[in-house]
Amino acid sequence: GEAWLSIAFTENARMTGSEAVIGIPGSTPLKYNLNGYSLSTVTPMPDEQQTLIDASITVNDNGQTVMTFTKLMNEPDELEIVYGLNRFLWAHDLH
Repeated sequence: GEAWLSIAFTENARMTGSEAVIGIPGSTPLKYNLNGYSLSTVTPMPDEQQTLIDASITVNDNGQTVMTFTKLMNEPDELEIVYGLNRFLWAHDLH
């Protein structure tokens, strides 16, 4: 069903210190810094770092929420996604 979705890029397999793309149906997915576990510590990256390409989140005819985007692998002041081993975290709404 309709739900928020997220995927995070991490160096240490922990939420704190990771960088995420979070999508909420009805809005455009954005990049966030995950500075802790409470909602107040999950903060959008500055506008100049909102560089996702073709980002969208939709609910398809089967009721599945689908988030798509393209992200550059190496961006200034962000964790690099490398060819080879990367660690990712994910989360979603439990509706």
